[in-house]
Amino acid sequence: MKMRNLFVAAVMFLTLTAAAYAQATFSVGSVPVTTATVQDHTARTGAITFSQISGSSLAGTITIRYGGAAITAPALTTGAPAVVVGTGGYTGVSVNTTLSSNSAGLLVLNVPAEATSGTITVSGIRVSLVGTFLTTLISTISTTGNAIVAGQSSVVVINATASGLGAVTPGTAASVNTMGAVTGPTVTLVVNEGWNNAWTPASGDVPADANGVGIRLFVSAAPPAGVTITFPLTINTVRAGTTTPIDGVFTRATATTATATPGAFTAATTTLTISSASTAASAREVFYQMTSSGATSFSEIEALRIPITIAGGTTTFAPVSPISITVQLAPISSAFLTTGAVFTNPMPRFSMDAIAGGNIVEFTSATTTLLIPFATRIAASGFDTGISVANTTRDPGASIMGLTGAIAQSGTITFYIYPQLQTGAAAVPTVVTYTTRAGAPGTGLDASGSLPSGSTYTVMLSQLFAAVPVTDAWASTFNGYIVVVTNFTNAHGQYVLSDFRTFSQGALALVITGRTTLPEALNN
Repeated sequence: MKMRNLFVAAVMFLTLTAAAYAQATFSVGSVPVTTATVQDHTARTGAITFSQISGSSLAGTITIRYGGAAITAPALTTGAPAVVVGTGGYTGVSVNTTLSSNSAGLLVLNVPAEATSGTITVSGIRVSLVGTFLTTLISTISTTGNAIVAGQSSVVVINATASGLGAVTPGTAASVNTMGAVTGPTVTLVVNEGWNNAWTPASGDVPADANGVGIRLFVSAAPPAGVTITFPLTINTVRAGTTTPIDGVFTRATATTATATPGAFTAATTTLTISSASTAASAREVFYQMTSSGATSFSEIEALRIPITIAGGTTTFAPVSPISITVQLAPISSAFLTTGAVFTNPMPRFSMDAIAGGNIVEFTSATTTLLIPFATRIAASGFDTGISVANTTRDPGASIMGLTGAIAQSGTITFYIYPQLQTGAAAVPTVVTYTTRAGAPGTGLDASGSLPSGSTYTVMLSQLFAAVPVTDAWASTFNGYIVVVTNFTNAHGQYVLSDFRTFSQGALALVITGRTTLPEALNN
């Protein structure tokens, strides 16, 4: 009986030893991608190679789990994609479409039996890094029927992740006043690459990139009537932090950003101008696609210096909020179709993450502020102050003056009259305000009370007091200063104090261009 038990144990040992010997043992290696973009739904992963080093394969499976990232290409439910290639005895390797899952990041391979040598290589798998917060991507590997060399059940397929966009700076915003006059008409928006190979043109990879990486600029609002914002057709890349060209080229394109049925880029042939008619959000999208890459672009951080041209006109508009810009990678889409199926296009595609680019246009009132530092009206002795304001927006023009001409405009004039504290008074007198209107005193205004371009308004301080009217006791013995705000640019003024008998003294009104806590130096 003892001998019989020993015999049975020996048979079982030999059977198990033969089965173990029949297994194939694979060594596992990878060539990881150096860096991938965190906003990318189609980030490339490195190739994984399984090399048979011993035994004879049994029919079984190899399972690769992509570290919590969904597989977005190719579709693992449609046969054996070209990303899986076998050599030697493994030419019959295939994807197990039942067990594989794109959304779960799970690739399962059917391993053929009785192979004594060869390799299985998986390459071209794309994954979505959006929302994973991964800084590296590690694939874990398990098998049925065969074995993996100890310690090789996980491999790195992406070494690092980083944003595809670096710093975005708008430069100095253009300033447009409410008459359409523009200061600083070219705004240079600088967009930096996030890492040194984040921006690439279309590729022949499997699966292929149908498009180059794109940039989407979004303008926050349509400009007022008469103001336009124009973007160029093409932009050359430069070395980040410099103006030195690298010769990468981005060309303006159009694209669909809908997540359900996104479209690939299509080439545009003209510049893009955004105007007051661009009220729809889609009319304020500006896309650029990388169409070629310079020889050194893969090893250097690139930047785009995008010249944005701001133009005004002669149309008057009310002051509005500044117009800003944001920057994103494009085309923009989701990881999967709303049905859960895998997209076939576009590739690459990115999330909606945006970087604020700041203001590109700011708006100011078309006004001029003048200061009359001393004015008087003393009825008893006949003293009064004569005031004149010239609307110089009508001039000889740029060709004659040799400098930029003004934009002809007309507008009302508002006087802010500040009386000085009266001797013995308990409180500072109330400020008197008067805006010209139909029937206003003085000469030079039109019927509505506006001062036309090229005209001069003259009025006495006593006339303004009568027009308000001012009934305070100090009105007959006024001393103080006056701030004059014109509803047009390029105003200039003069004032004269006189008793109209033996004394007259005058000076130019000072033009106030800005006030701070520092002492003013008006220089005029």
